[in-house]
Amino acid sequence: VVYMGRGTRDVVAAFGKLGAFLVAALVCLGVVASLRVHPDHLMFFNTWAGGPDGGPRYLVHGDDWGQDQKNLGLWQKAHGQSRIFYTVTGGNPASWGIHFDKPPCTPTPGVYALHAVEVHRPDWTTPGCLDWLTVEEPDQRLGHSIYLYTVDEERLRRLQRERGLVEPFWRSAGVAP
Repeated sequence: VVYMGRGTRDVVAAFGKLGAFLVAALVCLGVVASLRVHPDHLMFFNTWAGGPDGGPRYLVHGDDWGQDQKNLGLWQKAHGQSRIFYTVTGGNPASWGIHFDKPPCTPTPGVYALHAVEVHRPDWTTPGCLDWLTVEEPDQRLGHSIYLYTVDEERLRRLQRERGLVEPFWRSAGVAP
């Protein structure tokens, strides 16, 4: 805030009323960007980082506490999925009615719910284990932190054909390109 005040004074001194308008506009845009991510504040990234969908590519940490598990439990129930493959990062999935197995490293049909932390900075899964799946963007994102993929036989064949030919939309940490 101190730097913003200092910068505002300098911009106004250099550009006059136009500078004051520019500062006010940028502050308003920052407020709008912050409000757009509500209630997923832990996934806030500024527009330059790509917002909440692009930001985890640059910085994501394990401080999630399972914020989107409620959404995943509701999604699983609404879509009639008795079991899914899920990379858990914190929280208590059972309390939200999530019934899951750990995702296999071997390409397997099923519904995958991959947590952004585990895609970008794996802690509970082997680095590179799920890169076979992330050659494509997720089908859906729940609250910006859970990536959903539905892998049927057709998609599985396509992913196996593309393996090694297409770069993952994100290669997990610890794996050489």
